[in-house]
Amino acid sequence: MRSSIRFTPGLLSRLDRGGPNPKSTLEAGSLPSARRANKHGLEVLAATIWASVALSGYAQSQLFTCTTNNGTITITGYLGTNVVVAIPATINGLPVTSIEGTRSFPNAYNSAFGTFPYNNVTSVALPNSVTNIGDGAFYDCQSLTNVALPNSLTSISEAAFSLCGSLPRIELPSSLVSIGAGAFSLCSKLENIAIPEGVTNLGAGAFDASGLATVTIPSSVTRINEGTFANCSSLSSVTLPQSLVSLGVASFMSCGLTNITLPPGVVSVGIQAFLGCRGLTNIIGVLYVQRSDGSNPARQPP
Repeated sequence: MRSSIRFTPGLLSRLDRGGPNPKSTLEAGSLPSARRANKHGLEVLAATIWASVALSGYAQSQLFTCTTNNGTITITGYLGTNVVVAIPATINGLPVTSIEGTRSFPNAYNSAFGTFPYNNVTSVALPNSVTNIGDGAFYDCQSLTNVALPNSLTSISEAAFSLCGSLPRIELPSSLVSIGAGAFSLCSKLENIAIPEGVTNLGAGAFDASGLATVTIPSSVTRINEGTFANCSSLSSVTLPQSLVSLGVASFMSCGLTNITLPPGVVSVGIQAFLGCRGLTNIIGVLYVQRSDGSNPARQPP
């Protein structure tokens, strides 16, 4: 059963004013709560949770909104005022496994950490219990400059860090398998990123319009999807793996490339893959050029 856990406005007000520590009233079995039955007869439990964690040698009091699902916690919001945030490994005895935003429009999100006025977070550390950074989790966190990712992380989902315009670097853990569509799109200061061996999916537009200057694709990747590195105007160097089979439509469109070597296993290059790469004068390799109808003619030199 999925339930919501939120902090009461009264408690939040007391905390922000530096009022009495409410921990003593929040021991197990004494959580203040309100129960009400909805029209289907289901009960929703509203509870107050106090999370106190340490980061860089000092303790912080932090407030989160959460949902529970199958005995795990997904954090959906941060309501505190600290700009340096450490996510707790457990809340109310349950492991925190995911951070997620909420979709506000078809192509936009309300971030768990980026909704006004709580959008000034500069640093976030995630515990080793987290396996997924969900859709829009840090969307439009313009002040975010540092993120510590855990070795338990396996997926970074759609638009998770999109529009994090101040993020200069991020270290991806070796446990990572998937980078979702638009995950780092419009991260204009993100100049370099090491994609670890073991990543098998680079989503459409994953790094679209980011500040990447160089990138090496690991051998675990066989396909670069539609627009994955499109509009990376500073991208001048790309190393492709021997495992690569295909490049998607507009995969490197409008990049700063001057040359690129296609591995011998590449059998398909989508239309407009290198459209707008005005400095690209040399493509080494042979390829299939995809027609606009999706079909491929005979193999031909570039």
